[in-house]
Amino acid sequence: METSGPRPISPAPSPHSSAINRELHIQVSILIKQSLGEERKKINLCERD
Repeated sequence: METSGPRPISPAPSPHSSAINRELHIQVSILIKQSLGEERKKINLCERD
């Protein structure tokens, strides 16, 4: 079946998309570190009591 119009973007990674992926990875790792820090605070508070 023929499709008219521009071809879909190829899945090959472009520098732009890899930069976005790197930025997302950084944000996710920061969120994970923050949530781990919150868990440690809760554990420390429980141990103090």
